[in-house]
Amino acid sequence: MKKSTHSFWQLIWSHNLYIIGGAILFGLWTGGYFLVGYLTVNEPAARLTSALDQSIPFKPKFVWFYMTLYPVFLIPFLSVRDRQFFKLMAYAYTTVMVLCYTIFFVFPVIMDRPAFEVVDFSTWALKKFYNNDPPVNCFPSMHVAMATLASLTLYEISRRQGIFCLALTLVIGVSTVLTKEHYVADVLVAIVIAVLAYYAYFRQRITALLSARLESIEARVDAEIEEHLEPLVKKIVSEEVARLLFEEKKKRNGSPPTTGKNGQ
Repeated sequence: MKKSTHSFWQLIWSHNLYIIGGAILFGLWTGGYFLVGYLTVNEPAARLTSALDQSIPFKPKFVWFYMTLYPVFLIPFLSVRDRQFFKLMAYAYTTVMVLCYTIFFVFPVIMDRPAFEVVDFSTWALKKFYNNDPPVNCFPSMHVAMATLASLTLYEISRRQGIFCLALTLVIGVSTVLTKEHYVADVLVAIVIAVLAYYAYFRQRITALLSARLESIEARVDAEIEEHLEPLVKKIVSEEVARLLFEEKKKRNGSPPTTGKNGQ
């Protein structure tokens, strides 16, 4: 019975590795976010309010765009089919998480959220977010960082899907400031972190593939040289050596005999 149970879970894992891996990373992301928020909520925190932030209106209805991050986070794991690519995804996601959590601890930033009344479904949903989401962990915006990375990752799998998710990520970024969940600075730094992680893992992978391709081309060139050029070089060298030997022999045969000091 134990063996059959193990085989069952092994079958489930082998067929749903990427989905299960995405779910695990999603759990690490949300769990780590709330844990860090719990640990830093009472720590002294900075405010990054700028003139641009003050000019941005408060729009509770954008909470629905804010929530679209969650499917965007997971979509690449539903599309990936290559194990090595999945590993790169996992490394990139984890790197962004660790960088954000580190900044949350080193440089806590808090958002002063506006007070508002619950008058419709949108304000109710945003109120739920405010009640459950700590006002810290603002800088950088993990919402934008994870959405950007997920979209760029998906772009490597499917350009059409990637472009769609990048457009959606732009709306998610706008929603974070319209719902007063984040400052403009949070959004900009989050994009930078995600792009750097993307280039560190996925562009490096492409470079490695190109290097492997160049090595293959070099090997083919060497094989062509060995097959065609080397016999030609040997032929030229042998003909030149034969000519030199012939000229040397001819020179010796045509030279006068040597004599002693007395002409003997």
